[in-house]
Amino acid sequence: MKKKLNKLTQLITEYIKKSCVGALICEPLEMLTSDKNCLVSEILPSSKDSFYLVNKPLYQKIESNESQVYTYNGVSSLIYQDNSLNNVIAEIQQDNALHILLICPKIIARKTILNRSILFDDIVLFGNNRDENIIKELLKCSSKLVHASSQKKFQKEIILLKGYPSQELREISLLVFSKMPHAIVIAINEWESIESTSLNIIHDTKEAFVDDHVAIIPHNIPSRINFKNNPLHEGAVTAIINLYKRYDGVAQIYDQLLAQTYPLSYIYVWVNSIIDEGKLACLREKLPQARFIVSDENIGVWARFAYALNNRTEYTVIFDDDTIPGIKWIENCIDNMGKKEALLGTIGLIYDSQSCYMQHKRIGWSSANSSASFVDIVGHSWFFKTDWLRFYWYEFEPTSGNEFCGEDMHFSFALQKQGIPTMVPPHPLHDKELWGSLKALELGMGSEAISVSGKGSHMDMPLQRLVARGFKLINF
Repeated sequence: MKKKLNKLTQLITEYIKKSCVGALICEPLEMLTSDKNCLVSEILPSSKDSFYLVNKPLYQKIESNESQVYTYNGVSSLIYQDNSLNNVIAEIQQDNALHILLICPKIIARKTILNRSILFDDIVLFGNNRDENIIKELLKCSSKLVHASSQKKFQKEIILLKGYPSQELREISLLVFSKMPHAIVIAINEWESIESTSLNIIHDTKEAFVDDHVAIIPHNIPSRINFKNNPLHEGAVTAIINLYKRYDGVAQIYDQLLAQTYPLSYIYVWVNSIIDEGKLACLREKLPQARFIVSDENIGVWARFAYALNNRTEYTVIFDDDTIPGIKWIENCIDNMGKKEALLGTIGLIYDSQSCYMQHKRIGWSSANSSASFVDIVGHSWFFKTDWLRFYWYEFEPTSGNEFCGEDMHFSFALQKQGIPTMVPPHPLHDKELWGSLKALELGMGSEAISVSGKGSHMDMPLQRLVARGFKLINF
């Protein structure tokens, strides 16, 4: 079996057409494994959108059976540089509305710009990946690019990185791709052409292949290597917007998410049954960078937490379709996580009863709490570490709730058993952009709202069952 080598030119052209999908193109990188105490080439992240550049030295290793380069179970792909990167980008730039960003050390910036035919739109100068301003600059740049892209000012952003030692180049590329996953991120120091013929690559109908064994991880290589190198893990956030009937609310949430001061990696819309196909089609047009997951039937409030298991980011945030956040809400949650890891939400309840759900005190957007507060449960928007979902589903029982309620109580109960509290971040009156919900009273009082639709009493049973299972409430 042979593994196909994609051409760099063809790959970039294909990804320019994908509005909500980006690609990471990087060079080989060797790393040391303590288990074997020997050098092995880096295992690529588990992503079909990650690509390894096969250069001449690497190909010679493969040819002589000396290669220890592995991609993740054949998912990550290999490419070869069929033309100089400079020529590829310059030619594609003539025919497409692109935004080209160069990231490099200051010492080579002038030479890189003057010696290339690429027209750069922005340049970000970093001495190395430990530069204190790198996160701030990336977030600022990401917010600007996401907003410009949503306004259709350009078709695709291409981010070029060069001029760093291989380890630093990889670390910066992973960081950049985690903050701007819709972009084409190319982290290659050598921009010159490497012709496939000079590599003596096997040709079959003008396509290039290498032996497929380079795409399989040996069993003796620890899985943590791949986990560590996941480009969309550390510090990144995926948002899931639940949609049932409030189509207008979803569009407003989407706009606020694009404007976040801490950019999101992905935005998904979980469509919990199609109420109006025409409105859904219109919504897709309004949300070009969102990905839609559609259920043919209403399978209740728990399903969004099941779909979230697919997320590849460290954090997940879920929104009810009537919960429109301020543009600093994600930043607020990240800041709170840095001080105290907890399940976070924009409205929290502290119960005055162990059996009656509706007897509680509310904290959050309804009370404008000036500081972070511990609560029994949170709702409307949930911010949490994606990995915590395994506790959520491990503790699930058929009696945990019903199809339209109980999921919020259950999450706090499941995490409490792991020593993880539930909190509401600050909702200060002087800065409502930090709030998790700006129009809750305006949008959340319709017939779809469980608490005002005669279903509030149905929440009593899940609360009582969780208390019986050991759920410890603050007031008791």
